[in-house]
Amino acid sequence: MNYNLPDKGYINRTAIVITPKKPFFDLMKKIYKDQFDEEEDPKCQTEDPVVYLLPAIDTIEQMEEWLKDNYDIIFREQLNNLINCGELLVDIRTFKMFKQWFDYSLHSEIWDTVEEEIVKI
Repeated sequence: MNYNLPDKGYINRTAIVITPKKPFFDLMKKIYKDQFDEEEDPKCQTEDPVVYLLPAIDTIEQMEEWLKDNYDIIFREQLNNLINCGELLVDIRTFKMFKQWFDYSLHSEIWDTVEEEIVKI
């Protein structure tokens, strides 16, 4: 399937890509100690980071504000998806802590390269 720009379009969303950092991996290693050897780098498990679509936002500053208001939802989801019941293990979560545990990048232009309709599941 080839990408033909005139057939596709701009999506009115912003994206944030979330990648766990060392504190997250340290907790993961602590919980799943039998599944990691000393040489293994758990970062290989984040080669396909999670992408969240946000409302269309124009500036990085506005995206940062959105993230300050919504970081805890993402934090809990990351813990629960990669560490079962992770929320129970980290019961106090702050935006400062979120930035220590996760790298993130914000993207204001999202282009759809597929003719098929987007389906939410």
